[in-house]
Amino acid sequence: MQGNSAVGTPGPGATTRSNRTKNVQSEHHIGVAGPGDRTSSLPLDWLFALVSSCILLVLGCEDSPKRDNETVLVPTPTSTAATSVAPLVSPQGQAPAPLGQVPPSYSHQPDSLDVRSLDLSEQRAYLLGLVSKSQPLTSESEAALAQVVDGSEWLGFGNPRLSRAALSREECVARRAAARVFPGDARCQSPYMVPVPARDATPSESPRVCIDQYEFPNLPCEYPVVWVRAAEAAKICTALGKRLCDAHEWEGACSNGYESLEQEYSWSQLPKGASKEMVRQRRLTMEYLHNKTREVSWAYGETHEPRRCAIGSKKSERCAIVDFSTCGTNNFPAGSFPECVSESGVYDQHGNAAEHMSIPLDPGDVGGRGWTEMKGSWFAFGAEEPHPDDCHWRAKNWHTTRVRERESHRNYHLGFRCCRDL
Repeated sequence: MQGNSAVGTPGPGATTRSNRTKNVQSEHHIGVAGPGDRTSSLPLDWLFALVSSCILLVLGCEDSPKRDNETVLVPTPTSTAATSVAPLVSPQGQAPAPLGQVPPSYSHQPDSLDVRSLDLSEQRAYLLGLVSKSQPLTSESEAALAQVVDGSEWLGFGNPRLSRAALSREECVARRAAARVFPGDARCQSPYMVPVPARDATPSESPRVCIDQYEFPNLPCEYPVVWVRAAEAAKICTALGKRLCDAHEWEGACSNGYESLEQEYSWSQLPKGASKEMVRQRRLTMEYLHNKTREVSWAYGETHEPRRCAIGSKKSERCAIVDFSTCGTNNFPAGSFPECVSESGVYDQHGNAAEHMSIPLDPGDVGGRGWTEMKGSWFAFGAEEPHPDDCHWRAKNWHTTRVRERESHRNYHLGFRCCRDL
């Protein structure tokens, strides 16, 4: 992730989240501060709980969580040592759900299996078991999912001989137990999904699309799947009754909503033509027009605070040449950093695994049918910062193919999440 270098500097005309219109009202959990909560006063129920806790601690508040302008209640160290944090509870002992949200129908509890030590076939068997346990699938869907997973060359949780977990699943569970976390939304009709807000929607309008809260397999405290091609990711989403997200949907989930599609993609201003060179020119023109005036913000707010997210791990020593035999996946369990969350309730859009998605170069490409795009940073950010990672930054013409092209891109730090039309 970039610090104060130029890579994070807005282009001419770029805006921040505070001067864009917000059409969605959000209600944050205490402990997962949203950008609008930076300087707000403490709610009365929180004050009551804090005072009660101090009395129980024999009038000593030294171990109570601190709340300052940034509301950093869950430490985010880069070491792999377990973090001891006092649980945060409401006076009733339960965390209230955000407005309009209810707990998902499936609540995932990771087991103690050391999945990072499993060979690739065992990793895949574990993955298929996770998915079938977390949501109901038809026999046809299970077969389609297994065909993609088992037919992939390297898809899994990383090369077991090289990969080193930056944090254990047990540590992830402990961190989340000590923080307020966003549940899924029942309107999405699938566990651990939340709506993506549209900024032109009316208050009474139903959500149009939902997005996974976590990187696939979309389960808290499980490691993200990596070494997956864009084509494989798209097929997996389809098998689950979902699809690969478009760039504007991912960005909208990160930054409190998306604009009209013409505003998002500037189709009317792009060069015409279907040749390979014209496709390249359309992509570069779209990226330039978008990035120079983009809103610059991160899922957690308008100030760049990368340590809120899953970064600071290291690449494998021999990973100068990217290959399964040289690059381990030294990442974190999904959702390990409860403060790395958007107002919509989406986790890990910065750090951990970068993500496949689709960018529509034409209106007919909308709905995951476009060209490959990669967004977000990954676990080794911090040690190196090769590009900006704010919500709306779009990559240059990197590894571009059609999403479903057989030889589409894959990498040791690259995963995905799915979207679902409603």
